[in-house]
Amino acid sequence: MITSSGITSGLSAVQHAGGTVHGGASAQGSATVDALTTLEAAALSQSQVSGLAPAQFANLVAANPKALTQTQLGSVSSAQVAALSPVAVGALSTQTLAALPPRAIPGLGTDAIRALSSGQIAALAPDQLGQLRANQAAALSAGQVAALSTAQLPHLSTAAISGLTTSAVASLSAAQVGAFNARQLSALSADDLATLSPPQIAAVSASALAVLSATQLRAFSSTQISALGTAQLAALPIDGLATLSQSHGANLAAARIADLAPAELAGLTDIEIKALTTSQHLAAFDRARLPDGSGSQLGIFS
Repeated sequence: MITSSGITSGLSAVQHAGGTVHGGASAQGSATVDALTTLEAAALSQSQVSGLAPAQFANLVAANPKALTQTQLGSVSSAQVAALSPVAVGALSTQTLAALPPRAIPGLGTDAIRALSSGQIAALAPDQLGQLRANQAAALSAGQVAALSTAQLPHLSTAAISGLTTSAVASLSAAQVGAFNARQLSALSADDLATLSPPQIAAVSASALAVLSATQLRAFSSTQISALGTAQLAALPIDGLATLSQSHGANLAAARIADLAPAELAGLTDIEIKALTTSQHLAAFDRARLPDGSGSQLGIFS
């Protein structure tokens, strides 16, 4: 039978083989950790696991990828996690991966990130996802990003969102794009936004669309503009609507023009109003949505 004192004694010998834990593991120390059975690894305490040098921890995990519990892994460091090989990370059970403390997630190297399966990606907890760095997000493939649920996506930081590749953004489902909050959507580059399909554009929340910059809005194509709904257009600030009108005035449906607030139409310049089609002009006049008839705006339609 394995006793607590036996495990402690054995681990102490491992930790001090060739030097202290903090001084690094020797070949003998690493080999001893590697030799622990699954039952012995499961008997280690949290402090014993967190006290291992990175190389020792990596050997322990490689030899027992599914044996360690959430309690045992609760205090591991990012330095220890950084020592894990891509093969070892890919072999982790979803329970073991989910047990890593959020502060240790930045330790996963880009090769280790690439080694994660869709099932492992789906198992990451919100707090863990919140710790992903831009370079780690950039390593995610389109297939891995597709594995993120709409409940997980809102927890990605703006840095992580900005790190996603354009191909990964393009692979998102409409539901995933719809899960982005305003801060996350504004973190996408103009190139990222230009890759979104009409269904993805239509899924963007009105509140998220409202924070896009003029540069980002100009990246939209005519097809994308045509996919915008009335609520989305109505949520745009006056300068945002003016940007769309100037760039894609003819692609704003007359029905949607008619549903815009008077203040939004009043913010359009003469040049932007001239860019509208005849049907859009009529829609703008409907219910007196243009300014009161004073100024130059009414005269430009004659």
